Amino acid sequence: MPKNLYQWLSAAAVLLVASAGWAQLASDISNEVIGGVPVVGVDVGAAIPISGFQKTADPGGSVAPWFGWQIGNNAGFNITPLVQAQFAGFTKGSSGSGTPSFTSLGGGARASLNEDAAEIYFGAGGGYYWATGGPLDDGGGFDINGGVNYEFWRGTALGIFARYDQLSVDSTPTDDDTKFMTTGLEVRHRFLPEPPPPPAPPPPPVAAAPPPMKKKIVLRGVNFDFDKSNIRPDAVPIGGIGPRP
Repeated sequence: MPKNLYQWLSAAAVLLVASAGWAQLASDISNEVIGGVPVVGVDVGAAIPISGFQKTADPGGSVAPWFGWQIGNNAGFNITPLVQAQFAGFTKGSSGSGTPSFTSLGGGARASLNEDAAEIYFGAGGGYYWATGGPLDDGGGFDINGGVNYEFWRGTALGIFARYDQLSVDSTPTDDDTKFMTTGLEVRHRFLPEPPPPPAPPPPPVAAAPPPMKKKIVLRGVNFDFDKSNIRPDAVPIGGIGPRP
């Protein structure tokens, strides 16, 4: 067989195995996505300017609602793509140029490890930030976040979070990026399916029918003919057996 033909057959076999593996992987991922659950939450806490932004703003507060789709089962490793809006307002800074605040909308994902009712997660995202107060401009940015949650009720958890935001907005003449952190409490709810009903109890065992009672008939004073099974005529009335035809 020509050498080139061997090479073509080997390449075809490798492609066949690879395509089967990718098909199985795609099927597994599709099942995980379809089997996921919607999840919503809100982060509420303090907004703290850092780096050069401290020269423009003092600490304030933030609120950030979000919603997403948790991929994976409840136990172990999960991925949650999500969309989150955030409002971070700061008190008036030392510059006296107004009260800076930002409203943002972005997307990202968080990876979480779940064990029983506890969850620890880390995430990242990006979006656009609008300056809704103060002398700052609009611009894009990104965030890194993490936290711990605990489900006190089925699907509903309460926890703590921390988030770092960096956006391409001039906050001071010497710092091209605006940086701040938010930290506080998170409330999260997963819309879990109803648990399956408990299995029906097994039917009661059927009592076995009692065995038939054996009757023992004792014939006293009944005599048979010698070396025969015939009852003698004088013993017929005792045995209650009529004469044979």
